[in-house]
Amino acid sequence: MFSISKDTIGEAHEALIALIVTAGDELRTEDDEATLEMCEPLSVNIRSPERQPMVSSASPYGPQFMGKYVDEMVCPGPTKFTYTYANRFMDHPRGITGMIPDGDGNGRGLDQIYFIVRKLAQNPETRRAVAISWYPEKDMHSDDPPCIDLLQFFIRGQYLNLIAYIRSNDMLMAWGCNAYALTHLMRYVAEGVNDLTSMKTAERRYHVGYLETISASAHIYYKRDQNYLDEFRRKLRI
Repeated sequence: MFSISKDTIGEAHEALIALIVTAGDELRTEDDEATLEMCEPLSVNIRSPERQPMVSSASPYGPQFMGKYVDEMVCPGPTKFTYTYANRFMDHPRGITGMIPDGDGNGRGLDQIYFIVRKLAQNPETRRAVAISWYPEKDMHSDDPPCIDLLQFFIRGQYLNLIAYIRSNDMLMAWGCNAYALTHLMRYVAEGVNDLTSMKTAERRYHVGYLETISASAHIYYKRDQNYLDEFRRKLRI
């Protein structure tokens, strides 16, 4: 497994692009797209994900886009997309009523994040604060299944940490957005735990700790997204 550790999301994004450009192998996807992919999973640890820069200056996305992506992570509801992470993590499908799934945006599913907040408030040492996005009945037949498949939250000391498993990760166009939105989800969970445990003093409150993403297939679409990749190349001089 390859690994990168940086203080901020922006710094980590630049480091992982440099790694893939220099060490990635060429691979044609099942959709016949040209990619550079790391031959082993890539683990990226961000020690202080709320610190600036949360977005690399070479990123194609600005604050407005990032804000919308955060909404898709923390605001479940009807969507025109195949899925949103908010629907999968906060309204996970749990059955079928007629032909319509219970959940996945209609409010009748399982709120895994609510469970996690309560679990961490009751047992801060737990290793069971896990949420999944995968819904086999739909996703094993889908051409566009979720990429972030599993989240595991930990409280250690006064910090709430998160490890995210990502089955397939476009590191150029998607990873920065993933990390940005996951950091906001960490803040959401930490604040929820703090509210339930009624911690009053700043010294005793839980804070956002490290974020670690484990990308099983870490890749970039070096032909499709050449213009965006060139921006990183200019900044990193590679």
